[in-house]
Amino acid sequence: MSSPKKNEVAYLQTIPRELMALILSRVAASFATDISNIKLSCKGFSEIAEDLHFYRHATLEKFPIIEWSPLCEKKQRFLKRCKESFNPEIWYREALVDFFDKGDNALALRKFTKAAEAGHIQALYSCCTVMILSGNKSGIEMMAKMKKDGTRVRWCCRKLIEELSQIWVSNPLLSQPQLICGEHHRRTNNSPREDEEEDELF
Repeated sequence: MSSPKKNEVAYLQTIPRELMALILSRVAASFATDISNIKLSCKGFSEIAEDLHFYRHATLEKFPIIEWSPLCEKKQRFLKRCKESFNPEIWYREALVDFFDKGDNALALRKFTKAAEAGHIQALYSCCTVMILSGNKSGIEMMAKMKKDGTRVRWCCRKLIEELSQIWVSNPLLSQPQLICGEHHRRTNNSPREDEEEDELF
């Protein structure tokens, strides 16, 4: 009679590798220090945990955009592997700092575009934002297309505002009169009702 552990391993082996890599990447991002435990749990997991797909799709929600204190070695290694695996969230976060803090508009736009091409919706929204602030009217057309396609533009707006609270914002372009998500800045209630109609963004 086979043991329960062997049965579990046999069952896990029936799950497509890419799907398993996606699942484990979520776990690894939430508990980056436990990646070694994932690798030790079974040979299949160990192989997947070294797969590029694993790190390319890992979420970084548990990591602040800028680390104000030194990271432990395991977390540093995790983030390095994500960058080496072309994780679009890495490009997106670097672009945020490049544009809003360092004021390197051209470099930020390239990174936002690169992340957007990899399917990062927030990067696409930020790409539109950078273009509009830089005087490129194509950004307005792109933003309108996002809304038409059903993208949650308001969510992207709120998410961007939350992310900017984690970094220094010193780009001189932001001293101009137009405000991103101006309606949200004017609200006294920071949690607008979900059933409200979409606000105009500019």
